[in-house]
Amino acid sequence: MNATSAFFASKKSTNVRLSFDQIVARTTRGLAARLFPARAERHLRDYMLTPKRPAAEHTGSDLVRTDNAVRVPYASRWLRVWSFGEGPVVLLAHGWSGFAAQFDAWIEPLVSAGHRVVLFDAPAHGGSGGRQTNIMDMAGAIQQVAGLYGPVQAIVAHSFGAPATLFALRHGLNVDRLVLLAAPLSLTKFSLFVAHVLGLPLSVRGRMQRNMERKLQFRWDETDTDKVLASLVAARGLAALLVHDRRDREVPFASSEAIAAAVPSARLYATEGSGHTRLLRNGAVIAEAARFVSMANGVRRVA
Repeated sequence: MNATSAFFASKKSTNVRLSFDQIVARTTRGLAARLFPARAERHLRDYMLTPKRPAAEHTGSDLVRTDNAVRVPYASRWLRVWSFGEGPVVLLAHGWSGFAAQFDAWIEPLVSAGHRVVLFDAPAHGGSGGRQTNIMDMAGAIQQVAGLYGPVQAIVAHSFGAPATLFALRHGLNVDRLVLLAAPLSLTKFSLFVAHVLGLPLSVRGRMQRNMERKLQFRWDETDTDKVLASLVAARGLAALLVHDRRDREVPFASSEAIAAAVPSARLYATEGSGHTRLLRNGAVIAEAARFVSMANGVRRVA
């Protein structure tokens, strides 16, 4: 997942190296956007709401297969859901343009630790239905799966799965523990980054944000990860573990540093060299997260 294909993935610098062709395309788009702002805004909105779906053969694994998935109805579509093991439920939520099988390395360690592991392809992702989605839609899918397989003891969320999970928690879902992997900080800041890379005027980006806020009926700043997590921890005593790679090119490490500063009780576990998605296959990360979610009552702690 590259920076401009991610949906609001991070707070990033606007210091981006562009090729000559990209500079020409960026300049052309900028001129067209000034001449036709409404059309440019619609294009940007569609771009931000449409995840990149890999070919079907790339979204499965030895454990997470089409033939062992359950199709769960959701909002006139369906979700592909997998469940392994028995015990307190740990729900795994992938990021934008991701898919459930990215968590395949987590299944056996969590099952061995005494958990039931539930994972799913989000709307418009992997093998689930739909073409477009948004943070509310993904949060609703998390609530739907949690309602069918819960109560959920812990959620492990990667990248954009983190703000979607926090949105679900703000709107009724309850868990004891939360692991946020490479969590983005702000939707607004990343939309500014995308507009810059595409060469679109700030007026077009602002118009898109206002239209989306009006349509979805929430303000983007209501989803800022640091603020939402801080409020949930204060209100519910939620335990949180933050995991981030210092060399992450998709969502900068500074994002989790800012979240940790806002939530002093959250522990920040840093890695070096795993990047954004390879983090999901880091054995030390998986072991640390398994220990953390197993600290709750009723589950033995992993050695």
